[in-house]
Amino acid sequence: MMGRLALLGALMGAAALTVGVPDALRAQPSGCSVLAGTRGSSTIGTNNGSVTHMGNPRLRCSDGRYMEADSLVHFQASGYTNMLGRVVFRTDGRELRAATARYFEGIGRLEADSAVELRDLEQGTVITGEELLYLRAGPQRPEEQLTVTGGRPRALLYPRRDTLREDSPPPTDSITPWEVVGDRIHLVGDQYFEAQGSVGVVRDSLMAFADSLRYDQVGGGLDLVGGPARVVQGALDLRGEEMRILMPGDVIEEVTARREALLTTDSLDVDAPTIRIFMADGVLDRLVAWVPAGTNAPATGAPSPTAAQGPPTAQQRTAPDGEVLEEDEEPAPIRARAVGSTLTMEADSLDLLAPAEQLQRMVAIGGARAVSTARDSINRASTPDDLLHDWIEGDTVRAIFEPSVDAAGTGEGAEAEYLLESIEARINARSLYRMDPDSVQRTDTTSFRGRIPVNYTEAQSIVLFFVEGEVKRMEFEGLQRGIQLQPVRTPADTARAEPNGTGGGEEPHP
Repeated sequence: MMGRLALLGALMGAAALTVGVPDALRAQPSGCSVLAGTRGSSTIGTNNGSVTHMGNPRLRCSDGRYMEADSLVHFQASGYTNMLGRVVFRTDGRELRAATARYFEGIGRLEADSAVELRDLEQGTVITGEELLYLRAGPQRPEEQLTVTGGRPRALLYPRRDTLREDSPPPTDSITPWEVVGDRIHLVGDQYFEAQGSVGVVRDSLMAFADSLRYDQVGGGLDLVGGPARVVQGALDLRGEEMRILMPGDVIEEVTARREALLTTDSLDVDAPTIRIFMADGVLDRLVAWVPAGTNAPATGAPSPTAAQGPPTAQQRTAPDGEVLEEDEEPAPIRARAVGSTLTMEADSLDLLAPAEQLQRMVAIGGARAVSTARDSINRASTPDDLLHDWIEGDTVRAIFEPSVDAAGTGEGAEAEYLLESIEARINARSLYRMDPDSVQRTDTTSFRGRIPVNYTEAQSIVLFFVEGEVKRMEFEGLQRGIQLQPVRTPADTARAEPNGTGGGEEPHP
């Protein structure tokens, strides 16, 4: 983004141009000339070499370099130059401004203070802060380094022109820059840009936050670490301890969050150790969430408790989230989980297809399970916990969605919602769904008072078809077991159904 640090490398030559100048009005070393407006200079000889003073220096070199300040002092013996007041370095389309600047020629070190501004006049990139430190490349430092601190440095970053995909790169004023703010901004060579300390990033509708940021402007990788790192764009809010944005040619293609990753949207939340979002035309196209191999593996190499120690106590054993476990309680395995308004899916990995952010398909692989809460309104106080929701599971579970028609009748846009069309489970498939009592019992349904007909199936594959959240049809292959449970009439039901029945409270499900 930043462009070459050759700006400051060239500026160092300009800063050193007064070296050995006894009278800058007569001598113009390195092809440099004193311009009108310079008030004059004086040189004093000392035992340690000469010291040159110059007022209002205005210097231009044959290669186009330019330097000015309110005053300048140069020490010949040490190669130290001190510039005070409205300092300007300009060369090759780049410019540095500051209130004061100091250059140490022997070690290639430039310091600038107060209202520092480093600007690329061609690319548009601007970095501002209170203090700047530049270290020239040399035998001990293979690449130039630039650090800006103080006053929450800010960088307005444009992509390098040679990384843009267009054959004819657009003009700078048509490209949206990245705005980065942090406690410290650091550049290494012409490739790496870093920001540290409560970093904030803004570009169009995208915002990002982290403890630190690093950008490889050639490879197109932007890394956010700590905080946790967070990226927000429209309704999408992605978090994780580590995050990587891949944007070759300045177009965002992928965003990956690692370590306790969490994505929240208006209609769906996803959590997993790792979440990767694939973008197309700037919006979500596909999402993959997974649990890395070995995450849920039992710990090995741990010392066994001695007889004196006894078995681990509840205080000695905790779940991954820090919750204290009972002696005989095992921590729940970490899963990838997607939670919608009426459907929850979890597995070792999830794959969501949503072209233009229109949800079409969700695939769960590895101990997959889907739970629908769309018809929980039929539950009663006496409904057993095992029958509160419809569910299906298998090695692989695939859900297909269709957009519902919004209030405007278009079925598209931000107001569109998504209805479950079908769920398919394969390999060791099992399903349980509740049926509407009216569809099974037909008459005298009040006598069963909240007890719900249930279908339970085991097969190699099962497909459930939904209409407005209710299972309307089921297909299966390799049936292993099929049970339909229907409430039976109890004496209490009979008493309630008779005209002189005294009624009574709800009965438990048989």
